[in-house]
Amino acid sequence: MELMNISPKIKMKDLMKLPEFGNAGKYVLYTPGFLGMMMGGMTLEKQEASGWNHESIVYGLSRLREVLQAGEALYPVYSDSECAGDKAKKDVNVVFFPKKEDRGPKPFVLICAGGAYSSVCSAVEAYPVMARFNELGYDAFALTYRVGGKKLLPKPLDDLAAALKMILARKEQFGISAEYVVGGFSAGASLISIFGTDNHGYMTYDLPKPKALIPVYTFINHTLCGSSPVMKFCLSTMFGRKPSEALLQEYDVDAHMSRDYPPCYIVCGKDDSTVPPVNSERLKECLDNLSIPAVLEEGEHAEHGFGDGRATSVEGWIDRADAFIMSV
Repeated sequence: MELMNISPKIKMKDLMKLPEFGNAGKYVLYTPGFLGMMMGGMTLEKQEASGWNHESIVYGLSRLREVLQAGEALYPVYSDSECAGDKAKKDVNVVFFPKKEDRGPKPFVLICAGGAYSSVCSAVEAYPVMARFNELGYDAFALTYRVGGKKLLPKPLDDLAAALKMILARKEQFGISAEYVVGGFSAGASLISIFGTDNHGYMTYDLPKPKALIPVYTFINHTLCGSSPVMKFCLSTMFGRKPSEALLQEYDVDAHMSRDYPPCYIVCGKDDSTVPPVNSERLKECLDNLSIPAVLEEGEHAEHGFGDGRATSVEGWIDRADAFIMSV
């Protein structure tokens, strides 16, 4: 049953306080600092102007409520001792959505929502996508990683690696496969795209290779990010106000790819006004040059923030990504 009390006119801060979400409510839209106060005061109706879809949000949050009613769903990634030197680690966690039916052996999926490395917008981009993956027979997790400040990297990468290690160490408890797929949106897609590289990726964290990556409206090279205010803000958060060219190039994905890069199902819209789709096109070109399996689904009309793709040219992309994952 869907959450009928969620209307387009509800403010995000009120949505996060709904009693059915309990402690998980804080991470529906994790945005510490001033930006959080600004976004928290906005209604879903106003958020939809950025490409978010109200029906998609309700669909994902209804699945969150369903999971919470059945038991625990929120799991911290770091221990108390690991949080002692960095209080922000206390908010690093995963939310677990178990598959709704068994459709044979499938990897689990870990989703990193976007938010310009200053927010983690799970209600928009993680939960609806996880809910659909659940229906397709996948166990799914959403990661809340560290965001905000200046010169943030590589903290979110550390969080992604720590989350995967925690999940894999407890795979019997979760009842999941040891194989995994990592998906991400916008800043989260940047994060997972870096996670495939030789210099900052899964190998450097002694993790097994992902079966696949799913970067959705990703950015992969600082020279391809365009000039939108969101991207300028995002790059400042990632690297600081006046980063060196060496630092920028260190995280350019296309400069650090090899045959060990995972297969990719890439999704974006041609009319994305925030992240130029040339980033997704460049990633596909690099994968093709390395003979790594890859699909680029580039919708004619799919604005930035489309999440599960509902009511856009890429509607149904999750089902097509499922077919790709099972083929590689």
